[in-house]
Parts: sequence; C-alpha cells; structure tokens
Amino acid sequence: VAQFPKDPAPLLALARFLSKHHQEAPELKLRAMRTAGEAVTKFPGSADAVDHLVRLHLADQHREKAQSVIDQALRSPSTDPAYWLALVTPARNAYPLDDRDTYEKHFGIVSQGIEKALSLDPDSPDLQEAAGDFFASNRQPDRALALYEKVTAQRPADLKTRQKLGQLL
Repeated sequence: VAQFPKDPAPLLALARFLSKHHQEAPELKLRAMRTAGEAVTKFPGSADAVDHLVRLHLADQHREKAQSVIDQALRSPSTDPAYWLALVTPARNAYPLDDRDTYEKHFGIVSQGIEKALSLDPDSPDLQEAAGDFFASNRQPDRALALYEKVTAQRPADLKTRQKLGQLL
C-alpha cells in the first residue's frame, strides 16, 4: 500500500485479505472495515472500493450503512461511464429490488448509475446494451426495448442484441 499510494488495488487487496481472515483474529474485522472505508474515501472514483465496503456492511447485517455508502457514491463527480455502470451492482445489493413495497423507491436509486452512464456516453452501443439488460431484468421492458433498438440500428449484425430484442418483443 505504501509503495502504490495512488492505486486503490493494494488497499483493496489488504481489505479483502483482512476480511477473509478475520475469523482467526476478530480485530482484523474492524481493521478490514476501516481499510475498506479508507479506500472509498481515498479513491472516490473506485467502484470496486464501494462494492467491497457495501459487501462488508451487508455481511454484518448493516443494510443502512451499505445504503449510506451508495448514497455517497452516487454524489461522485466522476465522468467515467464505467464507474457509474459498475456502481449498479453494489447499489442493487444495498437497495434490493425484490420487495414490492420498496421497488419504486429502490429502483429510482439503483437506476441512477445507469442513467448517469448513459448521459455521459449516450452513443455507446455497449453501454446501451448493458442498460437495456438492466432495464429488461428489472421490469422496465419499454426502456429496454428502446435501447436494444438503438443498438441493433448501430450494429445490424449483432445477433445477440437482436435475440434480446426479439425475446423482449
């Protein structure tokens, strides 16, 4: 970590190691949490750091803390579409979409990553396809349909996306 202070990977590797081996030494669990929190603070553009910290909080049955990490990450000034796309998975873990009572609220939060990524790179067929997959798997077929149609218009020979479009139709 000391040799690569501008790279989140060593700090995350340390946090993962500590969390994996905390059964042998309970104080490592607290250190793992602090190290993961440090990675999120030091590298606010690292979706991997956010994902790891969210997973640690959820493993400890602290959904509110995991949601707080996501709320903070969603305020990031990042202009990297990959960051926003990668944020969707930890957001979905923190804000589950399987409860009918909270679906609308949680979907609004989780989809912020997709919306931000699309706003930063609206013409990327790969991003449009990923967003279409997200919407298709989360009961938003109209939004998925529009995105799949854009991708097939841009890449007419893309059979995989055509198949998704056909299944959706």
